[in-house]
Amino acid sequence: MPYNSTIVYISLTALIFNGANQINAKDITNANFVISGSTNGAFTSLNYGESTTLYIYLATNNTDITSFQITPRWIGQVVPP
Repeated sequence: MPYNSTIVYISLTALIFNGANQINAKDITNANFVISGSTNGAFTSLNYGESTTLYIYLATNNTDITSFQITPRWIGQVVPP
């Protein structure tokens, strides 16, 4: 893909909580093949003014989830290393 300064690459994951306690969960969102050696996470690239919906899938045995926190893994104008 040719360089375009308006493109941004975004990779996100999430943390889940029961009150103030973080719940152990595994991100099972499909890893994008563009990111070599990455762990799973939601990945997209956007041009200026674009929007999208990303889905993050977490696996856990806990059923008492009270909140979540979206966590960026990468936000930048180049594909993550």
